[in-house]
Amino acid sequence: MDETVEAPRVMRSEKVALTEIAGCHEGEQHVGLLGIATAYVMYMFYPLLPMRLADRFRGIYLFLLNKWYFDELYDAIFVQPLIRLARALWQTGDATIIDGVPNGLAEITVDGSRQAVKIQTGSLAVYAFVMLIGVVLLVGLFLVSR
Repeated sequence: MDETVEAPRVMRSEKVALTEIAGCHEGEQHVGLLGIATAYVMYMFYPLLPMRLADRFRGIYLFLLNKWYFDELYDAIFVQPLIRLARALWQTGDATIIDGVPNGLAEITVDGSRQAVKIQTGSLAVYAFVMLIGVVLLVGLFLVSR
């Protein structure tokens, strides 16, 4: 038994589907080739013509030269608002909270030590009296909590 295997035949509709997937449309190819040919003729045989067209259609020329002002639009819509948000978060989050908490605790410590210096007189009798008050308070709390 000799079986021959034929290669699958591609139908016309499948060819069209493959060219559509690949992005190959004949009309688009012709327009692209026409643009290349026009640019070649203009720059090789009539080099002043592109400058004259740029002067005559100044607005269109600048619009296309500046890439449809896409960079400026992107900057205005995304970049600048994000920079303002980052600056606000930096001033609020970093300067106020992250730096403020340690600096505030340091200030409280400095103030507390200034007040403690006023209490410390160097007199042994004052220190003994303060310790006696502390012992009385502890004993009183112990007796009340029983």
